[in-house]
Amino acid sequence: MVKTKQSFNFLQSLFGIATFIILFISCAVSEENKMKESVNLNYAVAKGYFVKNTFSVQQPTPIILANKAALDSIMGMAATMGVSGKPTDFDFSHEYAIAFIYPETDISVVLHPGILELQANTAKLSVRIDPGVKQTYRMVPMLLLKVSGTAPARIVWENKQ
Repeated sequence: MVKTKQSFNFLQSLFGIATFIILFISCAVSEENKMKESVNLNYAVAKGYFVKNTFSVQQPTPIILANKAALDSIMGMAATMGVSGKPTDFDFSHEYAIAFIYPETDISVVLHPGILELQANTAKLSVRIDPGVKQTYRMVPMLLLKVSGTAPARIVWENKQ
């Protein structure tokens, strides 16, 4: 009778350990899957801004602007006359901005935003870059996106062909 009770206790302990290991592994796999999942983010293209001449990039660069000071350090407002001439407003308590800045050029360049995804606190923006013709002046092509939510830790981009 004693051996049977010891065998039962041993099996019970073994079952408890196996259950713990299975739960531990499933939680780890679940957490890993969350890190791999991506979520598409909605955005609006902001209007009425330009890149200040005190800021430049050497290659196409996406930048997260999480507050007004960051926005003001890189972007200037280009208000024009009329109802639609006011620059896009940002409420940085509920949203953030993503600036995609192309190097200064004398070629007309059009930037087309694509999908914006969030994966493991990293935003990934796809942008199609369409170069045009030579111009008589220089410009800094840019996109400014308005995104709801909390700003991610970092951003990367891919050239969407």
